[in-house]
Amino acid sequence: MASPIEKKLAKHLECPICLEKFKEPKVLSCQHSYCGKCLERLVRGLGRENYEVTCPECRKSTKVSGV
Repeated sequence: MASPIEKKLAKHLECPICLEKFKEPKVLSCQHSYCGKCLERLVRGLGRENYEVTCPECRKSTKVSGV
């Protein structure tokens, strides 16, 4: 049986989108973390090399390049 500390730690290692352990974790400028593949599904193209991701938790936009 996992201790309360282990449960809290496991929750911090879980992607809030897919609810699985992080795979290729990425951190947005708002400091929220997600799996790379989960973020790819949220990317919105702004032009040739510029893209934007809106954080599902706080709704802050983060510009990324070369996605």
